[in-house]
Amino acid sequence: MTNTPDQAPPSAQSAIIIAFPRRFQRDAPMKVDRPSAPSPGLPDPDRLSRAMAALLAAQQEQKAALARWRAAIEDLRGGVRTLETSLQDCSKALKTIPPSGRPG
Repeated sequence: MTNTPDQAPPSAQSAIIIAFPRRFQRDAPMKVDRPSAPSPGLPDPDRLSRAMAALLAAQQEQKAALARWRAAIEDLRGGVRTLETSLQDCSKALKTIPPSGRPG
């Protein structure tokens, strides 16, 4: 690779690698501290329960709305079938009418 006069030659080291300290050893069991009372940084269990209840209620409302939507689509499907039958009957009736200007 050649460099143009306005480009600096590539350096041997293009990035600095920072080693992060290890927090635990792989063979040692990991200890998890569980606070007895919620701390300011952790979610409140009652709040989580209320949120879960609200989520389940919303899910039930969505299921009911979906059922109503499906029923409405089925009603529409029935109306379209009736319209199709009526249009076919109308088309058949129009075919029996002689064209105007010609004696029938």
